[in-house]
Amino acid sequence: MADKLIFTIPGKPVYATMVRLAVGSIATEAGFSVEAVEDIKVATEEACKNICCHGNDGYPSKIEIECLVEK
Repeated sequence: MADKLIFTIPGKPVYATMVRLAVGSIATEAGFSVEAVEDIKVATEEACKNICCHGNDGYPSKIEIECLVEK
């Protein structure tokens, strides 16, 4: 059975770094290689910033990120 982690953050780019670090930690614990963890962190931060900067007129009120961890 997978563990589900959900992060809900304000829709401002400044919070993308916090999510990046949390998701990187989850990926490390899940056993991804160092290179894969870095790729996941970059993709996560870019996705959050794209949502904030290109998804709406102005910032969204919140962003929700969901991680499923299976071992």
